[in-house]
Amino acid sequence: MERQIIEWVNGRILPYEHIPFNKEAIEALIAQGELEVLCGVERRANGSFVCRRCRNEERYYFETYTCAACGERCTYCVRCFRMGRISSCSKVVRRRAIERGSWPNYHYDWSGTYSYLQQRGAGALVQAARENVGHLMYAVCGAGKTEMIFAPIDAYLKEGKQIAVVSPRVDVILELAPRFEKVFRGVPMQVLYGGAEDRGQPFHHAITLATTHQLFHYDEAFDAIFVDEADAFPYTYDIILRRNVEAVRKKGAPIHAITATPTKALEREYRGNTTIIPSRFHGHPLPLPTFRMLMRYERALSKGKLPRVVGQWVRAQIDAGLPFLLFFHSIEAMEGVREFVQTIHPTIEVVHSESAQRKEFVQQLRDGERVGLCTTTILERGVTIPKVQVAVLGAEQPIFTKEALIQIGGRVGRSKDYPTGDFVLFHAGWTRAMKAMEREMKKLNRLHERAKEEAR
Repeated sequence: MERQIIEWVNGRILPYEHIPFNKEAIEALIAQGELEVLCGVERRANGSFVCRRCRNEERYYFETYTCAACGERCTYCVRCFRMGRISSCSKVVRRRAIERGSWPNYHYDWSGTYSYLQQRGAGALVQAARENVGHLMYAVCGAGKTEMIFAPIDAYLKEGKQIAVVSPRVDVILELAPRFEKVFRGVPMQVLYGGAEDRGQPFHHAITLATTHQLFHYDEAFDAIFVDEADAFPYTYDIILRRNVEAVRKKGAPIHAITATPTKALEREYRGNTTIIPSRFHGHPLPLPTFRMLMRYERALSKGKLPRVVGQWVRAQIDAGLPFLLFFHSIEAMEGVREFVQTIHPTIEVVHSESAQRKEFVQQLRDGERVGLCTTTILERGVTIPKVQVAVLGAEQPIFTKEALIQIGGRVGRSKDYPTGDFVLFHAGWTRAMKAMEREMKKLNRLHERAKEEAR
């Protein structure tokens, strides 16, 4: 039983009561030093608190109350309350991950070839893996970032390492999972996201694909971490999510960041350890945006209609047999035109963060069962749909940052059989974000042309 308990807690930090084994056996392992027990919420010498599960240290996320369990005044963590109350009288148990040594049944099953720039990117990550340092992969949308991380992951697995590929966006994880299952064969893999996490088995996986929110249960578990879409909301704005990524790596293990739109903070953090990939895998430049001034479009939205020119654009895509994504600045504005867009075509749906069928709708668009989707920025990244055409309604709205617009434009032209397409910004006035986005995309296309010359 002792071995089973160690395997269960291995690489994780769990509330004492969540360990489904005999308490005497657990206490014996604690006494032997095999397991470590901590207060759920610890009060430091300076009076501050820290939650040992979610690593929250922000004072306003703690509340003190009279505890029914211990009869004393206890402090609990509000930040992770939805996962079950953790308080100062709670116990959490942890054990640093066991070194696996090898994956004897592992088979790398990828027969693709890298372009000149992809080889450079994959090679830089493999070298970073050898040197045990983190690396930033700054690669344009459609560069083949996923394929480029195959090589370093293969290198880690051949050394018996346990790695995690995490992202703030569940859509990214859902797209990665089937591709990883085909390439990395013969090793245990788990896929964790809200509503799908499985804590009913020990942590013994070579590969963990997870949203960043699912890392709260782990502690010094991974030999390397790849953060895909490392600039995406809410990761860049939530220090607790970033702190958790730091906490779940083994001591000294590298964190690699992958994105098409790095923040200034990421660029500073990885200065000297960055590779820029300005070309898409098929060798074509990024489709540049078309700007269309559209004043008073909100008047049409308030009446539950699309502006006439936007409706014309939607109909043109349907007539051409091309799937489309039409981006809105708010759920309210988009829901308001649901009935109207379905009079244009009954298979048009709306997609946002609260959509229960988001995954299904995207797949239906991909399969040709829907002509298009109206969406918020929830689909700005991590989604690939061949031949998709894209428009933004209200591109001047604050939610459409430079990074968001670049990512939205990155949905277009990702297929080698259809490397171009419409990227239209309907707007009521120019913004700094729009201008910066256009400059950035033109700069990357210049770097793309230069790289083509180098490759010849």
